[in-house]
Amino acid sequence: MRYGPLGCGPRIRPCQRDIATVVRPRDDDRRYPSGAEMEDWLVVLSEDNWSICDREGLLGLGRDAERRLGRMSEGDRVWVYVNRKHVDHQVPRVQELRAVARVTGPVRRLERSPWRPRGDQRFLFARPITVERRCALPAIELLKTMSFAGRPPAWGMRLLSAPVRLTADDVAKFQAALQGEPKAAATTRSP
Repeated sequence: MRYGPLGCGPRIRPCQRDIATVVRPRDDDRRYPSGAEMEDWLVVLSEDNWSICDREGLLGLGRDAERRLGRMSEGDRVWVYVNRKHVDHQVPRVQELRAVARVTGPVRRLERSPWRPRGDQRFLFARPITVERRCALPAIELLKTMSFAGRPPAWGMRLLSAPVRLTADDVAKFQAALQGEPKAAATTRSP
């Protein structure tokens, strides 16, 4: 018997008719059309980049975008956190959950990018999305309680390589916060 990488069980040569879809139960029991489980992801964007994503119906990320966008699958839910107003400036900070979107197609190479180049960086890969909900929920303190958050002061290091997969508990925290969103947004937004 031949063993797979690192001696982890027998090596199986897949052929198309032998591939089975593994379905793990989830609280909300929502599935992709193919029967696989839907995932929730958190992405971090600047406000100016999010406005382009929203307008174009595309999710684009910076460095290594093709690989990072490839982590998600069609039908996945994406929670959009806007960290600052402008991509090239650290201030002013926004720190709000701005939208919940759904991935609606595969990663694709763009003929023409809606995002301006930054230095030698070109933004040529994106995924189509549909925005399901727009919001303006102050989220910095909530993010610090998420499963991916490390210890202060480096609590947000995992966000640098977003998208970050969210756990069911993370999603429940976002959903609970959105239930009270109009009140929270009205009391914490500055003019």
